[in-house]
Amino acid sequence: TVFETVSTIPGAATTCTFAAIGIGAVPYGNRQATKQYEKKWQQKNKKLASLEAVCAKEIQALNQRIMQGISPYTRYVKGERDDIASLGEECETLLSSTQVLRNRVLKI
Repeated sequence: TVFETVSTIPGAATTCTFAAIGIGAVPYGNRQATKQYEKKWQQKNKKLASLEAVCAKEIQALNQRIMQGISPYTRYVKGERDDIASLGEECETLLSSTQVLRNRVLKI
């Protein structure tokens, strides 16, 4: 009937219109969302880079404080190592001297 045809035409036209809008709107929305996420990630990347710089600086400062804190002990250990080395050399000298004396005594 005529009324059915008349009511079908606006429905079909509306469907086509919505389909055309949907075909154009979805890619546009995807591009907008992509741009927004890229912008957010770039901002986060900048923040992360600045945090990395701050962390590196703090780690360096902590390392320096630790090294300053243990420096007296390091000096002590180095001094003791040198003393032990000189005592070792002195013992070797004394050992060789006693061996020479022992050989002399045995020859007598």
